Amino acid sequence: MLPKYIRLYIRLAAIAIASFLWFQPLTLAQTAQTGYQIVHLPVTISTLEEQLAAAISKNSMTLVNRASASDGAKGRGLSIRGDVVIGVFRNDYALRMLDANVDAGIEAPIRFHLTQEADGTSSLRYYQPSAVFLRYEGEAIKALGRELDGVFAQIVKDATAH
Repeated sequence: MLPKYIRLYIRLAAIAIASFLWFQPLTLAQTAQTGYQIVHLPVTISTLEEQLAAAISKNSMTLVNRASASDGAKGRGLSIRGDVVIGVFRNDYALRMLDANVDAGIEAPIRFHLTQEADGTSSLRYYQPSAVFLRYEGEAIKALGRELDGVFAQIVKDATAH
């Protein structure tokens, strides 16, 4: 039997390795598998937010909500990098979604996550709607997700074309 201190080191090493593997950022291959999209842009987060809002409107979608951890922190006298989540959907899609699978209702609105990078540039992150709806039963909800993939891809294209 190994001494107690060696067993402790082995346990700590196992925990460290498991933690390292668990908290790794997604690789490019993993993002493709999960439908998670990341677009890095050479603009500020405020510019990206303006461009995204215009693209949402241009594509006849609705900016449903906005939440900002950085705005909340600022209100508390703290400063963090820009971080904004924007929810996007439209009522006719919502009705079709609920008709296809009422449980999927929790997924609306579908969100864009805007982040300010350390160098002042920004990133736009989101899950493709088909990935969001993948866990729900029924072909109609999956078809809606695929349809919305095109809409969201166009919003991203328009928002990042500047």
